[in-house]
Amino acid sequence: MNSTILKCWNTSRMAHIHPSGKILPHRSPRSLTKSSKSFSRKRRSPSNSWRSARQEFQQHPELLPTNVSAATVDSLIGFCLDNSYFEYDHQFYAQNRGGPMGSPLTVELAEIRVAQIETLALTSSPDPPFLYRDFVDGGFGRFRDRDHANTYLEFVNSLSSDLVYTIEHPHTDGSLPFLDVLIHRDNTNSVYRKPTHTDKYTHYSTAAPQNTKDALIRSLTTRAYKLCFPHHLTKELAHIRQVLLDNGYP
Repeated sequence: MNSTILKCWNTSRMAHIHPSGKILPHRSPRSLTKSSKSFSRKRRSPSNSWRSARQEFQQHPELLPTNVSAATVDSLIGFCLDNSYFEYDHQFYAQNRGGPMGSPLTVELAEIRVAQIETLALTSSPDPPFLYRDFVDGGFGRFRDRDHANTYLEFVNSLSSDLVYTIEHPHTDGSLPFLDVLIHRDNTNSVYRKPTHTDKYTHYSTAAPQNTKDALIRSLTTRAYKLCFPHHLTKELAHIRQVLLDNGYP
């Protein structure tokens, strides 16, 4: 049985979904419109994420607060997206596509859209994965083999033109990272760190509050105990100890 990781990207190149859950807009000249100081312009067409949110709230009004209709939420979403302005080089611009960086609304719309596509894929695929779990833009699936995984990937990408999924197969040693967990061939877990990880944390000699430094120790050790199987735990705790020593901790 083969495990894989699916990653989701926005093909408009206006906003790609980052693993942190943030939406990072790539603003190109085609995506910007110079605006007058009055900020008056026509309402833009709803994006696929906006349409997905509209459909979700219309079909499941119980998700909304009492006395708030789907139409009201739709109007509020449109108002927020229609008023995404910013200043650059003494000129005001309006963003035509994607969502404003740092906006909680942009994140929510992206998650609704991704959830809609993944739900559709799992319920309509003629040969779905045996297991599928997702978090924001990443998904972990179990398949019969690589051909099964690649076929499912093609099917998912056929469902939407604005989102493209990529795939990551297990490493040569059979391990596969998902979030900060490294899943081993024997179905045990340990902590995963990206190759670019530097193990640099708040140095003990800095003027940061002592409770911040104490929290660093607690968070690293708590993660180790929660994620690591017993035979991986000793190695992880030894790594944490060395990292703390390298960062000046007594």
